[in-house]
Amino acid sequence: GARSRADVWHFVFAPNPRSSAVGRALRTLRRTPVVQTVASPPRDMNRPEKLLFGDVVVAQSRWTAERLRAGYPDGGSAPRLEVIPPPVPTIERRSPEAVAQVRRSLQLEEDAPVFVYPGDLEVSSGAERVARLVAPLTEREPRARVVFAYRQKTPRADEIARGLAARLDPGKVRFSKHLGDILALIQGAAGVLFPVDDLWGKVDLPIVLLESMALGVPVLALDEGPLRDLAGAELLPGDERAWLDAATGLLEGRGAELGARGKQAAESHFAAPRVAARYEQLYLELTSGAYDR
Repeated sequence: GARSRADVWHFVFAPNPRSSAVGRALRTLRRTPVVQTVASPPRDMNRPEKLLFGDVVVAQSRWTAERLRAGYPDGGSAPRLEVIPPPVPTIERRSPEAVAQVRRSLQLEEDAPVFVYPGDLEVSSGAERVARLVAPLTEREPRARVVFAYRQKTPRADEIARGLAARLDPGKVRFSKHLGDILALIQGAAGVLFPVDDLWGKVDLPIVLLESMALGVPVLALDEGPLRDLAGAELLPGDERAWLDAATGLLEGRGAELGARGKQAAESHFAAPRVAARYEQLYLELTSGAYDR
């Protein structure tokens, strides 16, 4: 902390007044240039001056940057805000055996087209939106299966999962919170469904979506909030019919096209070396003396 001799400090966390006050004090004490990345947007952005202390503040989507900037009444007192997306690491493709094993663990038929919802059950309405798609989707394609691959963030997750399972045809859906390798499931999927309207507690562009695109798997996402920056995905309105048509379209020839588009976007927009290069440029600016703090 205060004894560091680094030329630049880079803080990456979900900002809160207490932690930000510590960062602000250290910056003032040592007069070290600071890059601050907003790892997850706060619920309340009305007083961003209590949360932001970096010489340069990095938001991971335009949506977050705009709301942080709007929190400053005059706009002139806002810090320099840059938009740099989260990075996707190099993804190692899973073996056919690994893909087959995870499908067996979920009792998925070998030839079943699988759609994966890799989101929470408690915070957003994403799981409920996907649940409403199950019946019409599997009516159009009886072999299709939908997997809710969730993490138990709160004790409510299992209760919600049980409630959803009770409403849905057990032959058409699977629920799992203990997948050892979710990317093995996604790699063999027809598509990823992500109609999530609340990303609180997550990065603006969830890494699992970037990883899915890096694997060439089509991603359907809600055309709202930070997800609007998800280049390479197909962005859809909240209308259920639009989601149904898009999902079945993946089974009717569009899957390969969208998968290729997502893979290209992962390489050109989100690849870790590209994201690192943008941060490196900020470090160089802050240490060159050219940037007036």
